[in-house]
Amino acid sequence: MANRTRALMRSSIAVGFIAVGAFTCAPSPRSVACSNRGDCEKVDRAFGYCFEHRCVECIESSSCGYPNRCLDGFCERRCSDERDCRAGELCRAGKCEAR
Repeated sequence: MANRTRALMRSSIAVGFIAVGAFTCAPSPRSVACSNRGDCEKVDRAFGYCFEHRCVECIESSSCGYPNRCLDGFCERRCSDERDCRAGELCRAGKCEAR
């Protein structure tokens, strides 16, 4: 049941990101159809993989660096404080999250 709830939450979040992406000027890498890595890197160099015709940041946890993990094509970053996170993110409960 918990896995199904998580999957539903991820789907809802993904739909939200797609809706937000539709109203921004630059396309989100995840909404860019791709046939190779170069298609994704043209939009954002962080998205170096074309997986199942969508741009992703990672395809396995090792590409995110220890102790981070790859979750649905994005690196989930672990943190001790905000210095461990990217610009525009904060450290909450040991994970970097968007502000």
